[in-house]
Amino acid sequence: MRSLRSKLVSLILFVSLLVGGTLITYLLYTQRKMILEEFEVRGKAVSSLLAGNLRDPLYQLRINDANRVISAARLNQDVTSIYVLDQEGHIFSDGSEENPRLFEQVMNGADTLASLRRDPHQLAEYTDELLTITTPVTLPDHKLVGYVQVTFSLDKVQAHIGSVTGIAILICILLFLPAILLASYLARRITRPIRAMRDASTQIGQGHFSTRVSVDSHDELGELASAINNMVEQLDKVTVSKFYVNNIIQSMADTLLVIDQAGLIAIANRSALRLLGYEETEIIGLPAEDILGKLISRDPQGGIALRDSRTLEQNTETTLLSRTGKLIPVSLSLSKLVDERQGYAKLVLVAQDITERKAAESKIYNLAFYDPLTNLPNRRLLHDRLKRAIAASQRNRQFGALFLIDLDNFKTLNDTRGHDMGDHLLVEVARRLLISVREEDTVARLGGDEFVVLLKEIGPDEGTAATQAEAVAEKICLALSQPYALRGGEHTDYYATASVGVSLFCGQQESLEVVMKQADMAVYKSKNAGRNTYRFYTAAMLETAEAHAELEFNLRQALENDEFIVYYQPQTDAEHNIVAAEVLLRWQREGQELALPRDFIALAEETGLIVPIGTWVLETACAQLNAWAQHPHTRHLQLAVNISIHQFRQPDFVEQIAALLRTHGIDPAQLKLELTESLMLDNIEDSIAKMSAVKALGVKFALDDFGTGYSSLSYLKLLPIDQVKIDQSFVRDIATDTSDAAIVKTIISMSHLLELEVIAEGVETGEQFEFLRSNGCHIFQGHLCGEPVLPATFETQLKQHQSKIFSA
Repeated sequence: MRSLRSKLVSLILFVSLLVGGTLITYLLYTQRKMILEEFEVRGKAVSSLLAGNLRDPLYQLRINDANRVISAARLNQDVTSIYVLDQEGHIFSDGSEENPRLFEQVMNGADTLASLRRDPHQLAEYTDELLTITTPVTLPDHKLVGYVQVTFSLDKVQAHIGSVTGIAILICILLFLPAILLASYLARRITRPIRAMRDASTQIGQGHFSTRVSVDSHDELGELASAINNMVEQLDKVTVSKFYVNNIIQSMADTLLVIDQAGLIAIANRSALRLLGYEETEIIGLPAEDILGKLISRDPQGGIALRDSRTLEQNTETTLLSRTGKLIPVSLSLSKLVDERQGYAKLVLVAQDITERKAAESKIYNLAFYDPLTNLPNRRLLHDRLKRAIAASQRNRQFGALFLIDLDNFKTLNDTRGHDMGDHLLVEVARRLLISVREEDTVARLGGDEFVVLLKEIGPDEGTAATQAEAVAEKICLALSQPYALRGGEHTDYYATASVGVSLFCGQQESLEVVMKQADMAVYKSKNAGRNTYRFYTAAMLETAEAHAELEFNLRQALENDEFIVYYQPQTDAEHNIVAAEVLLRWQREGQELALPRDFIALAEETGLIVPIGTWVLETACAQLNAWAQHPHTRHLQLAVNISIHQFRQPDFVEQIAALLRTHGIDPAQLKLELTESLMLDNIEDSIAKMSAVKALGVKFALDDFGTGYSSLSYLKLLPIDQVKIDQSFVRDIATDTSDAAIVKTIISMSHLLELEVIAEGVETGEQFEFLRSNGCHIFQGHLCGEPVLPATFETQLKQHQSKIFSA
C-alpha cells in the first residue's frame, strides 16, 4: 500500500505539470502570433513607403529612378526581393540595371492581382520562411498605375520565436521545482494528524488521560484515532488518578490545607505556601495550631477540635499566622472529609486572602470619615461622635463641651502665599490641637479653616464644666498663636490666631444641630470681640442671632417692597452757595420709625444685599441728575454717592457706571462717587485701575473719611481722585484740640499741593466754618450748611436760597 504522503505528492505534481504545461503552450502560441503580427505591420509600413516613392517613376516610366528607390530599399536586411509591376502584372523593374521589360514576364500570383483590383489594399502572404506583401501604387486621384511586391525573410522572426520557446521551457523547469516543494509541504500538512496522534499517545503514556485524538477520516488514520480514544476512555474509568487530583489542588488560587486527625498539616497547595511563607518540606507535618491557633484546639485524646463548631461549612473572617509572625486576614471555610476506609475524618480548610479588600475598606472608611489633608475626623464622623457624646452625657450626668475654632484671616495667607502654605498651616494647626486635648477627646476638621474640638465628661455641673472648658480654650488660643514655620522649618515668619466659640451641653434635650449652632454663634461673638479670643454661648447670643435673622428677612423684603428712600444733604462753598449734595440712604418701613444706615448697612454688607441696594441708589441718583439737567437753577448741581467695597469689587462695576450714564444721558462730571480708604487697601493696584477706567468716563471721585485709614499719605498721590473729604472726627474739635487742628491744616495743605479739592464734613458751628475757610477748605457739609432732607424739600430750599442770593 502506497503511503498517504506519496499519494498526495504524486497528485499535486500531476496537477501542477498539467496546469503549467497548458499555461506555457498558450503563452507560446500568443507570443508567436504577436511577433508575426508585429513583423507584418513593419513590412506593410516599408511596402507602403516604397509604393509612395515609386508612384511617379512608374507612372512616367522612369526605370532608372525606380531602380534607385529599389536599391535603397534593399538595404533593409530583412528584404529578399522587390518587384515593381505594371497594371497587367508585368515586371517593370526589380532594381537591376537590365531592363526587365525586355522579358515581358508576368509574375506568378494572378489571383493576388485580381483580388487587389477588386479591393486596392495591401495583401500579405506567408510561405514557409518568407512573407510577401503586395501594395497597389495609385495616383492622388486613386488611379491604379501598378504594384509593388516586397518579399521579407522570416529567419530572424523564427530565431526570436525559438528563443522565447527556450525561455518558456526554462520557466517550466523552474516552476516544477517549487511544485515539488509545495507538494511536500501540503503532504506534511495533511499528514499532521498522524503526528498529532503520536503526540497524544505520548501524553497518554505519561498519564494525561484527559487527552483525546480528533481525526475525522475513514481511512487507517481514523481507525487508529478511534482505537486510541477508546483506550483512553477505558483507562480513565479504571484508574484513580492521584496526579490529576493533586493538579487540581495545586492550581487553586485560594489557600488549601488538609489537617489530619493528629492535628498535623497533611496537604498544602502552592497558594498556601506563598501566603504563609513556608516551603513544602517545612509545612507538611506542622501542627495546625501554629497557623490556626484561634480556631482549633486539641481534645483530651490528642486529636483536634474546633473551638466554635459554627465556623464549620461557612465563611468566617479570621487571621492566619505566617512563618514570619505576620497576621494575614482571610475569608475561611472549613469542612470535614470522612475517610470511610480509615474510619476517621480530616479537616479541609480553604482560605482566601482578603488583605487588599481590607486595605480598600480601610481606605474607603478613611475617605468617608476622615479629612484627607489633616487625617482628622471629618464632619460626618464628628456628627456621629457628637450624637454619642450627647447621649452619654445624659446617661452619666456629665457635661460635655464643643469648641468651634475658626482661623483668623486665613484667606489672606492663601491669597498672598498660595494654597500650599495654607495647607501647611492647616496641618500644623491640627497637630497643635491634638496635643492640646486629652486622648479620649475628638479633634475634627469641618472644612476650610474650621476645626472642632469635642470634650466629654468635663464636670457634673455647669460651673465645673465651664472652668474646665475655659482652661482648654485658653490652651488652644495660646497654642495656635505661636509662630509657624511655613518655609520648611527655616524661618518662623508667620503668626496666626483663631476665634473660638464654646458650647456646653448635657443631655438629649440639646440636639446636634442646636449645639453646633450655639458654638457657631459664640465664634461670631469672638470675632466681633477682636479675634484671637474665645467666647461661651449665652442665651443673649440667641436673641441677637434671631434679631439678626429677622432684620435680614425684612431687609430683603425692603428691596421687593420699595421701602428705601434717599435724602439729600447740601454741600456749600465758602460763600454758602449750594453746589452739590450727598445722597443719604434711609429705610422707611410701614409702621416703623425711619431707619438710618447705621441700623442696617453693616448687615447689608454681610449678606451681600449692599450690591442691589447700592445699584438702586446709583439708579436713583442718575435719574435725579437727569431731572435737574432740565432746569437752569439745578443743572449745575453735583450728586455724591457712597460706594461700598462689595459694590466696587463687582467685576462689571465699570460697565454698570457706563450703562447708567448712557441710559440717563447725564453729564458724567455731575456724578461723584465717594470711596473710603479701607476700600482700596485690599488691592490698591486693582482699585487704581478700576477708578481710572471710571474716571475716563468723566465721573468724579472723592476720598471719604480721609485720615481714618492707613498709609494715606503714601498712596494719596497715586489715586485718580478729585476731592478729599476730611472726616468729621477731626472737624469736631478743631477749635479746641490743637492736634486735630494741625491734622486738618496738614490735610488741606497736602491736598492743595496735589491740586485736589477739599471738602469737610460735620461742620456744625460758625467757628469750625471760619477755621476751615481761612485755611483753604473749598466745600462744606454739615448741620450748619443744611440738614439731610427729601429731594422735594431740597429743591424747595435750593429755590429759597437762590432767591435770597438774587435779592441780595
